[in-house]
Amino acid sequence: MILYIVYLLLLPVVIILVLLLSLINQKIRKNLINGFVTRSKAKKYLDKHSSGKDIIIMHAASAGEFEQLKPILREMDRNKYFIVQTFQSPTIYEYEYDNNLFDVSCYHPLDFPWSAFLFLNSFKPKIYLTTRHDIWPHHLVVAKLLNIKCYLINANLYNESKRLYPLAKSFNKFIFNKFDKILTASSQLKETLSKIISNNKIIVTGDSRFDQIFYRTKNQPNDSSLEKLNNGSQYIILGSIDTADLPIVKNAIYNFKKNAKYIIVPHEVNANSLAEIESMLNAINMTYIYLSESDNKQIQDYDCIIINSIGILPDLYRYADIAYVGSGFSTGVHSVIEPLAQKCIVCYGPKINILDEAVEITELKIGHQINNSEELLNVFKLTADEENLLKMQTYGFQYIKNKLNASTKIIKILDKG
Repeated sequence: MILYIVYLLLLPVVIILVLLLSLINQKIRKNLINGFVTRSKAKKYLDKHSSGKDIIIMHAASAGEFEQLKPILREMDRNKYFIVQTFQSPTIYEYEYDNNLFDVSCYHPLDFPWSAFLFLNSFKPKIYLTTRHDIWPHHLVVAKLLNIKCYLINANLYNESKRLYPLAKSFNKFIFNKFDKILTASSQLKETLSKIISNNKIIVTGDSRFDQIFYRTKNQPNDSSLEKLNNGSQYIILGSIDTADLPIVKNAIYNFKKNAKYIIVPHEVNANSLAEIESMLNAINMTYIYLSESDNKQIQDYDCIIINSIGILPDLYRYADIAYVGSGFSTGVHSVIEPLAQKCIVCYGPKINILDEAVEITELKIGHQINNSEELLNVFKLTADEENLLKMQTYGFQYIKNKLNASTKIIKILDKG
């Protein structure tokens, strides 16, 4: 409670900082300028069309969080619920604002006490729902004052999280206990979450990301630019790689370059990242082409295909037998379940504790944690053992199937109120 008061007292500083950042950050500027307008329009639409329905606000800060909500939105009873979908990032709002998975959308207000009160008191939702790491302290406090039920789904908290540091822990205990229910993926995560929230508020439902990733494998869009990868070559994909991954993958590729071809997807698609990848490939005499520049060219004639667009990585995994998932030598490994769902053998660096499923598949020996280039090379060599390759790919795919239907469980809890 004391730290929350400190958080309140810091508001003038935060306001000044936000206004200054808006001068140089287009996303913040767009949110400030367009937020009030979108919320006003959404409220007018709600007043006209929500009669007799329970209003639920579902928040997705960015594209990743919205992907997690999609399987829940697809299953929700639209006769019972009027769904207000909020976004924080202009990128995802401008792309998804008229999606038919919800009734109306708008920008989520910034986390100030007055903006939280004006928003929640105006829309009067029965439920306010966020996902994963989306914690809005003032909105949660105001929601409880207004008797709005608050839910956090797909909750993730690992033992090394800064939320559990001594000073931060008391603040997070105060905030997290504003949730009526916290829904999480596993008993292990429940145990960690119980360090900052009452155990009886935590329910293990599974994680809706599995439902969405599996759905995407079954409903992939027809993309002619990707189909050119279906050319008989055996591909290994390096997904979401960053600077720290490059020395590891460089030596493994160099020692295996005659045995497979590579699809390389940087974590950040920008000039610096692409230049680093080009430099690495030039140093080991690998030929490469950008997928965006491959029209009218024989793509199979190149050793590597570099991806310089965003949003297609989950669909690219279907063309590979093995996937190395990046950032496991820096900030922490990215999604390991996307390649498993596409029947790839998956490997990654040692920083896996931020992802419960990465820890789990390592313990189950479904995933391969690697610490150096030699260990990565040994995973690459599995491409030569067709029988073992197929067996391990099947194990990974079955792991995904065993995790399905979290969305149905989440909705049942929401329905109970």
